[in-house]
Amino acid sequence: MKVSMKNSHGKPVIILCLLFIMTFNFGNLQTVSAEPDALKDAPKLEQVRLNWFFPSGGGDQKDMAQVEKAINEYLEGKINVNLDLVTCPWNEYDTKLRTVIAAGMPFDINFTSNWTGDYRKLASDSFYKDITDMLDTYAPKTKALLGKNILKGAEVNGRIYAIPVYNSSIVNCYGILLNNDLVKKYKIDISKVKKLQDLEPILKTVKSKDKKLIAFYPSDKYGNQPEIVNLLNYDKLTPYCPGAVLRDGKTTKVINEFETGDAKNLFSLMNKWYKAGYIPKSASRGNQFFDSNKNNIFAMYSGITANTHEEMINYNKLDMIPVQLGNSALTTGGIRGAMQAISYKSENPERALVLLELVNTDKTLSDMINYGIEGVHYRRTGTNTVTQLLQGEISYNPSMAWLFGNESTASSLSGWSPERWNNLDKRLKTSVVSPLIGFEFDSSPIEEQMWKINSITNKYLFDLSFGKTDPTATLSKMNSEMKKAGLQKVLTEMQKQVDNFKIKK
Repeated sequence: MKVSMKNSHGKPVIILCLLFIMTFNFGNLQTVSAEPDALKDAPKLEQVRLNWFFPSGGGDQKDMAQVEKAINEYLEGKINVNLDLVTCPWNEYDTKLRTVIAAGMPFDINFTSNWTGDYRKLASDSFYKDITDMLDTYAPKTKALLGKNILKGAEVNGRIYAIPVYNSSIVNCYGILLNNDLVKKYKIDISKVKKLQDLEPILKTVKSKDKKLIAFYPSDKYGNQPEIVNLLNYDKLTPYCPGAVLRDGKTTKVINEFETGDAKNLFSLMNKWYKAGYIPKSASRGNQFFDSNKNNIFAMYSGITANTHEEMINYNKLDMIPVQLGNSALTTGGIRGAMQAISYKSENPERALVLLELVNTDKTLSDMINYGIEGVHYRRTGTNTVTQLLQGEISYNPSMAWLFGNESTASSLSGWSPERWNNLDKRLKTSVVSPLIGFEFDSSPIEEQMWKINSITNKYLFDLSFGKTDPTATLSKMNSEMKKAGLQKVLTEMQKQVDNFKIKK
């Protein structure tokens, strides 16, 4: 919805855009059953108005005002809050957020992250409320379900300024997707695929049986490049610029991962598969290649989330089996991919945190945000499943459950198995926990070098990832150019910040 933001006196202030994201279940929500006193006492308090801001990629929802009214009727009896939901286009988010903060405009809750909203800087500059000592009183269930490692990822200088969103992407997992129809057709035993190299004899088999088949596409469905480097066992400090630590849960030595044997082996394998015809010469970056050839792809790289299988079926009409390669990892990047912060200007930060607590633990509220009004926009088909009605499909269909509250608390739509959250719980329990959780690199001291190095990696990494160039010669050339552009200064600054983080930890 798009509405005027109002202060506590009802006067228009400004329209702001922000992502509306909420915290998700860690699989132990059922074990934290006692209702906190803050929720019990809230209905007795004077009603307050809160503003919550989020961008809406699909534009305004026709029935948003109707849904907001229903939400507020529900919230009145639960925590006596009147909530304004405020939207604007995604591409306006950062600009409007900076404008509102610079102007000192009051707001209550907003989305922040490590990719938009600049969480680290705004928290460091005290534009967000320090909620560290408030969690036990106003959000004990949320604190318990997230656990200490995820909350550690939200820390800036040892304090928590936002609640991480527990969604399907909070843990980092990477691997491949295999066309299930072709797996069945050729009787392929995918249990033997433990690493990327194990796929080679399978690719040879399927390609020999169908010459026109795209045996392997070294990118995801979005055509993001060069994402296949995620299969290297390193936690990158910044995207597409060298500087990473080994993903073993212990090491904090920063290296140029493109000078390792692992990188050379990966790109050599891609070059071998390219020459063998498993990767087509026409393969290109961007989603156009995938969209045009998706029905002819046997295997492809992909990030792996709790939703990957259902997403491919429901959105892409493809039954692609996810195969995770290597350990999953809990990192600062995954944790800070989506967060909710409370403004330091909020007149009611305690009630705002109680609202976040309710959003993250209350199925009724979560379903209203995601699907609208029961009987109008959706109907219940089971304890944890719903189906959208025609009015819901047309007039209230945010299609962003990963963004609107605890995904595992919300009911699942038809075609989405509620059991998928068990897989996420398992990944989290077996994840390698990065020793750099809570660390986020500040690139401001070496911005010029970073800009030059990013240009160099963009020039070479696509061809390396798609196997189109000799890995030995190209890696040597790329690394040489990056060194001349100031790579050592970048790595030294990264190591300095990592070492300082370790000392303060």
